[in-house]
Amino acid sequence: IVSGTCRYKYFRRPIVPHIDAVSPDVLLAPTEEQDPTTAPVATAEPMTKEQSVQTQYRESEAQTNPYTPAYVVPAGERELEVEMLAGLSFENGLPVRQKEIDMIENARQKRALEAALPPVTDEASLNLRKKMMELQENREFNMRTAEMDQAHEDRLAVLRSAIAERDQGN
Repeated sequence: IVSGTCRYKYFRRPIVPHIDAVSPDVLLAPTEEQDPTTAPVATAEPMTKEQSVQTQYRESEAQTNPYTPAYVVPAGERELEVEMLAGLSFENGLPVRQKEIDMIENARQKRALEAALPPVTDEASLNLRKKMMELQENREFNMRTAEMDQAHEDRLAVLRSAIAERDQGN
């Protein structure tokens, strides 16, 4: 049982072309000066060809982000400072703005602190190490809190401007 909006399509017989298995007795007039009953002469193909390809992608859909190859630090060598920028890409941190510069400066301070941490040899150096690490964690926590407060203030400013525009329209 067929139902629905396409039901009308099932009330007509399909149009099937009639194909004869017997070859026709009539040959059409040749368009070239060649006997149609003989096989065509094969021509030798050239060694090289010019070829074009039509793709389904437009040029606007091509890769626009610059290619950045993977970089591996050899074992035993210290990591370069440039490696801190490995996570940045075009329109995601690059070109560098003030936020990224602050991130780089904070990473430099963190590396300097890690290099200055005393080795854990006795209780006094352990306590000093804990104190330095705790200060660094507090600095990072305060920095993240300031970033969240700034983002909150930005959202509030957008909301205030939208409310002011709405009130002016009324």
